[in-house]
Amino acid sequence: MAKILNGILGKASGKVGGVVAGTWKDKNYVRTHVIPANPNTGGQQTQRQKFSRAVAFAKQFLGTVLNPFVDPFQKSMSGFNYFIKHNVDHFTSTPTYSAVQLVFGKLFIHATTSTVASVADSKVTVTFPTTNGPNGLATDVAYIAVYDRTNKIGYISDGTAKRGDGTVSVNMPVAAFGNYDTYMFFAQYVDGKLMLVSNTAYSDGVGA
Repeated sequence: MAKILNGILGKASGKVGGVVAGTWKDKNYVRTHVIPANPNTGGQQTQRQKFSRAVAFAKQFLGTVLNPFVDPFQKSMSGFNYFIKHNVDHFTSTPTYSAVQLVFGKLFIHATTSTVASVADSKVTVTFPTTNGPNGLATDVAYIAVYDRTNKIGYISDGTAKRGDGTVSVNMPVAAFGNYDTYMFFAQYVDGKLMLVSNTAYSDGVGA
């Protein structure tokens, strides 16, 4: 049964006869009800596998990165869905981790080749240039998100490092020289409110 909200010209949802109504990306629609075919072609299987890998990766950073640093800048979808949309094609049978973007923004950050990652004393550390660029501040918070490919676990730094420090570290649970990928980004706050974020700068897999 369909439901009409806010009068005859308002939002509608549900199915009446051969017609379906609903809302997608804040837009109302009415369309013919179609039962989609599912032939499970080779191409569809490949796409589903890429989607599954992208989802597994994103879940490791859902509460620590995607919710706090991607959600606030999206209007019509969650940060999780935005990540999947922009990264799913990188998760082939041999994922291109260097092409993955965790955070998407306009705050200044240097090219990926300007960051260097190292592992020692149960930490992954990234060094980076302290240049502010056109809209950066020395007080911008520097973060690194680290993905442990071996154990498929994600970690993020504690938010105490600043752009002016030139280094940011994240503690790891064990002193292991595993296969890590690091994604550094900046966040700019004004009176405690998040205003801008940068893209992520990738550092090659440590120990790969």
